[in-house]
Amino acid sequence: MLIRFRQSRSIKNKSTYASLSKGGPIKSANLKGYCSKGFTLIELVVAMVLLGILSVGVSSFLQFGSQIYADATARDQILSSARFAIERLNRELRASLPNSSRITNDCLEFMPIKASAIYVDIPVSPDSASDKITIVPASTSVSSADIISLNAIVYPVAADDVYLKSNKKFYPIDIVTYSSDPTNVPHTLTLEDSVLFAEESATNRIYFIDDSVMYCIEGSGDNKNLIRYDVTDHSNAGEPLGLTNRAVMAEFLMNSSGFSTNGANLQRNAIVSVRLHFMRLFEEIVFDNEIQVPNVP
Repeated sequence: MLIRFRQSRSIKNKSTYASLSKGGPIKSANLKGYCSKGFTLIELVVAMVLLGILSVGVSSFLQFGSQIYADATARDQILSSARFAIERLNRELRASLPNSSRITNDCLEFMPIKASAIYVDIPVSPDSASDKITIVPASTSVSSADIISLNAIVYPVAADDVYLKSNKKFYPIDIVTYSSDPTNVPHTLTLEDSVLFAEESATNRIYFIDDSVMYCIEGSGDNKNLIRYDVTDHSNAGEPLGLTNRAVMAEFLMNSSGFSTNGANLQRNAIVSVRLHFMRLFEEIVFDNEIQVPNVP
């Protein structure tokens, strides 16, 4: 049996050798080895799918990172504009004339103080009308050029006293005469006409004013802006006229933004409340600020 097994194996090997010598099977073996070095169609499709998934993931990651940066930039822009607007409004209101703040529609109007002093004498009933006002020199820290052509106002206790000429609380200054001895002799202010002030100040304060300032929330819907104006004149009814120097202070305000005022009383000074409600890219930021006006009439 062993001899036969070896013979059959030998014969098999010979037949295999004979068949290989004809060339056909050799070509088939070479082709099989060549194909094993490339990609099949299935492998190519799988590779393309994997590369597509990888590219989508990478692009999504980059897009997500860019969106985070854009949102942070937009948020920082809102915060910066809000801080600037509120700080500007705070400073101007704190230096404004007492009881001059008023709300008209969506606008906050107030009167900045150009200068102030302590007066010695003003024309007030039952005195006769006069165009002269005397002020204490030590209280005057501005030159005559700073207050000439301004309005002198005494004891404003309401907004109408500031904006209505008929209330007889303010009159325009025509001439300013500073004494040669400013330490002892009062300065003299000459008004344009002989007048009578409605009443005296309990603390003899006199303020010098010019144009008022107005902050308005303008726009439609939930896309409004905070606008600042200089008001150069008022009608006989006290309505603002001649809005100039328009400046955008803040953007992206919602409809809930607005102003409110609380007048002064025996316990506290006047307070102006400001609410600025910002929204951008579906992100909301709300600023509620109360500003106290320290000046008194």
